[in-house]
Amino acid sequence: MDENIKVHLAAIEQWLAGHRANVQLAQGLSSDERKQLHVVNKSIQQLSGLGVSIPDELRQLKLQLSAKDTVRPTTEGTQASLAEVAELTSALSKLAQTAKTIHNQLRTPSKVPVAKRRYKVTLEDLIQSGHLSTDDKLEFSWQKGGSVFEGKVNIDGSVMVKMLSGWKQFESLSAAAMDIGECSLNGWLHWRRVNTDGSRTTLKDIRAKFINEGVAV
Repeated sequence: MDENIKVHLAAIEQWLAGHRANVQLAQGLSSDERKQLHVVNKSIQQLSGLGVSIPDELRQLKLQLSAKDTVRPTTEGTQASLAEVAELTSALSKLAQTAKTIHNQLRTPSKVPVAKRRYKVTLEDLIQSGHLSTDDKLEFSWQKGGSVFEGKVNIDGSVMVKMLSGWKQFESLSAAAMDIGECSLNGWLHWRRVNTDGSRTTLKDIRAKFINEGVAV
């Protein structure tokens, strides 16, 4: 903890100790006097129970002890002390709340949302960059063990698909996938390039390579 904070805390503790001492000095009866008052009250009760007249000396002693034990009216000095203690309590409460907030923030750092970068990459971009060629053979399938359709891309980024009735042109991969699968499909995921070694690479992975190389902005 910072030394300046320790100094201020020590000063507050010393100030509170002074007020505590004043409160203790203001107490009415000592422990012995309180015991004496208890005995007097008990004696008066016993005498009253027996119907015996209570001696004036005993009554006077009770009055003296009781008067001393009664909480005295608050003096102007005590009122000022009450106000100071209340003000200190309020200030410390605000500081404690602020410290608690900072503590929670340090334990759980705020997560600043990072804007997700979106890239609008087209087939034409991949062709122009050399990541894809109009000579590449493409194939499309969306069900395991299902039909596989042959395809290729045109220089303008449109897609050609070999259907039973012949070659059919589509504006995009997803448009072709939707027409063939008759449902909404991610064309970048379901279209693959057939590589020269016989392996397959999804156009999604080819697009990712294009983006990672820093071509897309």
